[in-house]
Amino acid sequence: MADPNHPSVRVPGDLRQVKPEATPVLRQGSSPEHEDSPETPASDQLHFSGNDIAAEVSDGPTERDDREQEKLLFMSQQHRRRQLLRSCERVLMIEFDVLSMPDWPDNFALLQARRRRDYWLMAASVCAGLFLLGMTDLVPAWLAGTGFGAFALLCLLALPPVRHVFSERLSYAELLLERYRILRRAREHVRHLEGVEGLAWQCAQLSEFNPVLRHSRFAGLLRLSESGALAGSLKTRGHMRLYLIFLLEAEKGYTRLQEAYLHGRDRALEEGWIETPTRRPVGREMEQPRTSNIEGASDTVVRNKDESSPSSGESGIAGEAS
Repeated sequence: MADPNHPSVRVPGDLRQVKPEATPVLRQGSSPEHEDSPETPASDQLHFSGNDIAAEVSDGPTERDDREQEKLLFMSQQHRRRQLLRSCERVLMIEFDVLSMPDWPDNFALLQARRRRDYWLMAASVCAGLFLLGMTDLVPAWLAGTGFGAFALLCLLALPPVRHVFSERLSYAELLLERYRILRRAREHVRHLEGVEGLAWQCAQLSEFNPVLRHSRFAGLLRLSESGALAGSLKTRGHMRLYLIFLLEAEKGYTRLQEAYLHGRDRALEEGWIETPTRRPVGREMEQPRTSNIEGASDTVVRNKDESSPSSGESGIAGEAS
């Protein structure tokens, strides 16, 4: 029985019989244009967007790996350059005047000294012969005495202190000694430069920055440097000059290596592969201990004054009481 206060409402049809409209489904071989809904299914959209994301994600690690590989190669190259700079550092210690031998007596000076020596021997021999002939009465006595005096003078001229009074030219023996002294000094410098490892053999790696070091005329120097017998094998001025030329070319390569290393370091700083070096304020750090020491000293002085003032007052009071 219906309630009069709540009139009934008639609903047309049964709500339970109403079914939702079915979503249009794409059939195989049909295009979306012939269907009722022109929209693309969400599953296909998700499928395409997933492929794009996968492609982007796959590209990311590849670029990162290439970046890491480039960094490793670059840092290994910088490490090799730093080791090469350290091993060839002694090339900057060349003494050009020692290896170039500017005071080396040339062959013309030796030839002249040898000619003067031959003239002296000839004159001394003639004078000695006259004296001996005079001893056998084959020549007059005055001629024998003159020969003996000339022979004595020639013997005195053979002494370097006496000869340098009349002439500053060096004798043949002195020129040979001067050559030996200069060569020995140059050998000592070469021995100091070569060390134990062999400077020339290590500087051969600088041919990357100076191709002149690959010349065949330096092959003998490199073999001797590798075996550690280079200093004793340099016996002439030509050998020393060849070694000096090699070191000068190695110095050029070393300078170019330094420039390449510094440019690489700047690039590493720009890329963030190495940390930027920070400088500490040395001045402030040095000032702080000084101020603290001064303050400590002033505190001790004030404390000593405070301790000494009561004692002086007590002594004054004791004097007045007495």
